[in-house]
Amino acid sequence: MARLLVATAAAAALATPALALIDNSFISTFVPKGVPYGSRAVYTDSFEVNGVAQTVPFRKLLSVGQDAPYGGRWGVKPTGSTSSKPDFVSLMPHANGYVYSEQHFEDDAGSLYMSQLVQNPATGELFPTATMPIDLKAVGGTTRPCSGSVTPWNTHLSSEEKTPDGRTNQRISDLVSTIYRGNSSAYSPYRYGHPIEAGVTESGFPMVIAKHYALPRLSYEMAYVLPDQKTVYCMSDKNNSPMMMFVADKPGDLTAGNLFVAKLTQTSSANGGAFSIKWLPMGHATKGEIEGLVEGGITFSQMFETASGSSGSCPSGFSPSNAGDYGFECLKVKPGMEGPASRLESYRYAGVIGGTTELNKMEGVTFHPKSNSLFMASSYVRRGMTSSSKYDEGTANDMTLPGNECGCIFRLKVDPTTYIATDFVAEVCGSSSGSCSSKGLANPDNLNLLGDTLLVAEDTSRTPAQLWAYDISSKALTSMAVVPDGAEATGAYVSEAIGNYVYVTVVAQHPDAEKAYVGYWAIDVSAHRK
Repeated sequence: MARLLVATAAAAALATPALALIDNSFISTFVPKGVPYGSRAVYTDSFEVNGVAQTVPFRKLLSVGQDAPYGGRWGVKPTGSTSSKPDFVSLMPHANGYVYSEQHFEDDAGSLYMSQLVQNPATGELFPTATMPIDLKAVGGTTRPCSGSVTPWNTHLSSEEKTPDGRTNQRISDLVSTIYRGNSSAYSPYRYGHPIEAGVTESGFPMVIAKHYALPRLSYEMAYVLPDQKTVYCMSDKNNSPMMMFVADKPGDLTAGNLFVAKLTQTSSANGGAFSIKWLPMGHATKGEIEGLVEGGITFSQMFETASGSSGSCPSGFSPSNAGDYGFECLKVKPGMEGPASRLESYRYAGVIGGTTELNKMEGVTFHPKSNSLFMASSYVRRGMTSSSKYDEGTANDMTLPGNECGCIFRLKVDPTTYIATDFVAEVCGSSSGSCSSKGLANPDNLNLLGDTLLVAEDTSRTPAQLWAYDISSKALTSMAVVPDGAEATGAYVSEAIGNYVYVTVVAQHPDAEKAYVGYWAIDVSAHRK
């Protein structure tokens, strides 16, 4: 792996020495000036921070196919062609004075790039000085890395959104295994569906820290670590999904811990619905023990017995499951295989033990410390979340909400001492008519927070995809960006303060008539620090 530190002396001189993250709790209000509804490819340049106005241009950081300083191109796939699917982008300051940014490319044979940036301390502008793909051979490559998060200890957690079916030994493609393992016979479906943690060494080398096998295997939208550095909420972008929570044994170390699945009890169907939460234990596991089983060739039939059932009922000794787009099944965990099943067949095991597996396309999640709330996006309220014979067969039918094809954002109340969510209540929804309005939410996807403002990026084809600012206190919804035609608005991310600036990023993924790109606003917060 080539070294990233190739910046010129002139560029390096722009960087502030020993850059570090500074908590944004001093920001209470962040209010963008709205952009015209129905417009195309427009980004606001006017904001108020704690009531003080400033003008902030939207800048592009990287565009697909852009020449990189080391002579390559940003966004080249492992196959050699160029991707149109950049997704999440992180910003991680480093003691060497650079800011490092990791980006995902959401392809079957996916890629993670690490870019080295310098910051102009006078304007906040970021300049790429090097960018290159991260070497993923040691973890068997990655597939469809979607959204992600930055951990409290300043590393990057990516996702793997495609979870091949272990029961049928479903293949992502021979391509993934051939690229990363040398031959397709080395392929295992259980190698995919895990978060990958990456960062930068003290010397400025990109590095993979771990593919986290102790966490559940899901079609991840993202995994999100709370401030205790132990509690991780795991969001799954599939039909009939469970909501899972991982609690690490040690802060800042995701290689071992206990897993839980939510059991929801509906208390209301009004205004998007409300539920109480009970957490069912799924057992303890370590990365080493689960990864060892994967590399040893573990199979579905070593973990489960199967039987035929009908109308949601199973023969004696077998439990019903309907999770993760696998449909209704009758399963029995083989003796002593509860641990492997919980981590490698997490959807199915959650169904077997009675967890709620009816959620649909759980997307972004973010934490609001002032109210001790998690906000979680569901792009659609449909299928298992409503009353549907196909998607409810073999479940407890815990969710019977009215359908909403435009989606909702839910608020989860969190116990401030344990970081465990206790209820699940709709906060704001799109139009329930099925025809989403450009003046309201349409299929919310990525979420992030700045002060009391929730940023919401859309993955929709119903209206132009937008980046919204939702004021948690006033409930006001303001459009701050509209991405180009054909694009999703992804990668909504808010950094903690880096130097004197907070960065708000958004990605225009696969636009129709131009190259996909990552862009940002650099918000000057120097006047607001306590």
